[in-house]
Amino acid sequence: MGEIIRNLRRGKLRTAGFAEFEAEALKIVPIKSTPYWKAMIRQRNQEYSDWRRAGKTEAAWLQHIIETYRRNSWFKRDWAGTPLADPFAMLRAAEDVYKARFPQYCSPWQKKAKRLDSAEFRDKANRTMRRQRGKS
Repeated sequence: MGEIIRNLRRGKLRTAGFAEFEAEALKIVPIKSTPYWKAMIRQRNQEYSDWRRAGKTEAAWLQHIIETYRRNSWFKRDWAGTPLADPFAMLRAAEDVYKARFPQYCSPWQKKAKRLDSAEFRDKANRTMRRQRGKS
């Protein structure tokens, strides 16, 4: 079920004008619980629609995306030191802008880390594990 949802999300991102490498990497990001993500999708969709109306090619669109990554330094290095476009750097930049506007915002990843780190969660997990060991 999860894979189906991620593939639907990937299709939605591709339709909105995200490149294949972006859609493949970012399909794991939940749209509903990430408020700045919705705005990014809307903005990219608008930009892509304007690009198509101007009659420009898909190859030129991909070059435009790569140039945007280069301009904003959204790159990481692979094992050989070659720079690769990093869609998560773009996402982190959008999150930073959102956090500046709404300081009380806590990202889903931080919420999950806090939940996993809490003593209550660990105790519940330990009880569940003991219960499962007792049954087998």
